[in-house]
Amino acid sequence: MSNGYRGGMLGFESNRPFRYFQNSVDRFWNPNEISFDQDRENLIEAYEGVSDEAAKQMSTVMKKLLGMFGAGETSVTEDIAPFAMAFDSVEKQMFISSHMYEEAKHATLFDRYWSEVINAAEEAHGHEVTTPNDDRWFCDEYEQLFDAEHEATERLLEEDTPENRVRAYCTYQLTAEGIIAQTGYWGITENFSDHAGTEVEIAGDTVEIPRLPGLVEGIERIRSDEGRHIGFGMNEVKNHVQNGDVDEELVTSTIERLLPLTIEIVNYAYEGLEDPTVFPIGPGDAAEFTAEKHQERMRQILDDDGDIPDVEELVALA
Repeated sequence: MSNGYRGGMLGFESNRPFRYFQNSVDRFWNPNEISFDQDRENLIEAYEGVSDEAAKQMSTVMKKLLGMFGAGETSVTEDIAPFAMAFDSVEKQMFISSHMYEEAKHATLFDRYWSEVINAAEEAHGHEVTTPNDDRWFCDEYEQLFDAEHEATERLLEEDTPENRVRAYCTYQLTAEGIIAQTGYWGITENFSDHAGTEVEIAGDTVEIPRLPGLVEGIERIRSDEGRHIGFGMNEVKNHVQNGDVDEELVTSTIERLLPLTIEIVNYAYEGLEDPTVFPIGPGDAAEFTAEKHQERMRQILDDDGDIPDVEELVALA
């Protein structure tokens, strides 16, 4: 039996979007197979022996992050459809179909986590049982970013031009996925895996940051998927710039207009804490990570000697 498609008469294997599609097939994962049992146990234990206020402040940070991620994945699942309608290349159609499918998987994972872990911990301690779509988890800047994403992709249905495609890539793949999502995923991985067990002071109580292996595993899978999505957008933008379809100023101005929103979104996630710097990775660290990612990707896209990383590197380091 074959270990997977590696070539054929149509020559797909030499096409970058097809390689992204094939990588998606090879790296298939099921969001319903990731176990959250240990996360549930660890989160319930983390809230034991601390005041309701300390538990509330810590859980609010988690709920904001998870609420925004879940809503974001749902939003982009809907907003990606115009790309599928705009592309006339079968390889890009193949890739974008996998892209849409993966965003739906991500939304499923976060919905499961809220139900099986967040709600379970709330019920165990007699706290308010919340939902992931409550308005309190979202700030105005978050709404503005995803409104901009929706408008940018919908514009392709009205006028499919190189300029509008680049605006859509810059808003969606390079900012929503490439900056804000990657920053949040990095922060969660650092705080709830690498720095798990760290004792922090919250509302006068000593709280131990819980280890959340199921969430971290899910995020690792998501980051791998989004490495392909981001790489696709970067490659499309770079081609449009190098071919003279658009000026690089369109790229920089589109992203720089959105950057302040990403900073405010990160800051909002930590506003539930009396001291936003109490976590090992706080808003300042996240802002620095955001700036580094932005500069790195601008260099890869706009510099003549800048290269888009190979797909294996993208899915490993996204």
